[in-house]
Amino acid sequence: MKKILKIVAIIFALIFGIGLIGLALETPEQKAEREAKALQEKQNQSTKIENDGEQAKIIESKEESAEVAQTFEIDGKSDIQANFGMTPQELGAKIDKKTSDELGAKTKLATVQTTGNSFIFDLGEGVFWTGNVDEHGMVSASSYRMTVKKDDDKDRITAMLLLVGLTAQILHPDKDSEEIGKIAKMVSSATTKALQTSDAVNDSILIDDIKHYVEIYPSTGSITIGAYHKDQ
Repeated sequence: MKKILKIVAIIFALIFGIGLIGLALETPEQKAEREAKALQEKQNQSTKIENDGEQAKIIESKEESAEVAQTFEIDGKSDIQANFGMTPQELGAKIDKKTSDELGAKTKLATVQTTGNSFIFDLGEGVFWTGNVDEHGMVSASSYRMTVKKDDDKDRITAMLLLVGLTAQILHPDKDSEEIGKIAKMVSSATTKALQTSDAVNDSILIDDIKHYVEIYPSTGSITIGAYHKDQ
């Protein structure tokens, strides 16, 4: 953790905030091109949905039942998977690997232990990784939390933000830096509001089926940044 604190300030912008930097520096022409591209993609998606809908109408009932996504039988009960598709240990191992590959630092989140329907892991320096586990042993929520004190070392906060960014990349492997950057923007906006008003701030955004959120309580210095499956 000590090594992370020394190098995250440099790497954080590259890994987590690059989407915000790109948006801030883009020219009017680039912005117009990006918006036009987004509109075209939306139109293409709408067309695809319409075509898929027409095609689905001719599929036999038996085939439709076989294609219901994310359902399975456990103890004779059919459930919808409202989780991240991995155990706490598997998610921890992925975070460990990213931390090692991209920072050259070592973490041991893969050793996290589950107690009942939750888990908690002490990362040191007052940063904790916590989460929920569903009845099938899969992670349905993950968060990082810490308490910020007056004149605190800002590197601790940066380290936690870095872990948030790495985890978001794992939860959304198909998303680009701009999409992941929305989480950084949300956290930055919430932090600014909390500092200006000294009031508690809660905010969230939805990316695919996962809701990312931030909770800041200036009165206690508590900050939590996490994510959970919207259907949990």
